[in-house]
Amino acid sequence: MARGITLALLTTLHRKFDNMVITLDGLVADFAAEKAAIQSLITLVTSLFAQYNKALADLAAAVAANDPVAQAAAQDVVNNLDAQVKDQTAALSKALTDNTPPTAPAAAPAA
Repeated sequence: MARGITLALLTTLHRKFDNMVITLDGLVADFAAEKAAIQSLITLVTSLFAQYNKALADLAAAVAANDPVAQAAAQDVVNNLDAQVKDQTAALSKALTDNTPPTAPAAAPAA
């Protein structure tokens, strides 16, 4: 009788262990996907920052040279980057909102 209980217990433990492994594998995959998404966002922000700094330097040089054509061109680049950042910020905010699970209500304090 004890052997049957032990075998049943071992079988149950094995199933639970398999479920834990599957869950852990899923968490690892989710973490890798999140890490890749965050790295992509960092690359995007770094690139936009570099483009923006170059555009501002070009604008400053055009102003210093008193070149209205170059000023207008540099200002257009700054304006386009600004619009691009606003669009991407809106898309990122929407993605974060849409993909963030609702928070569970706080547990009532024990009496």
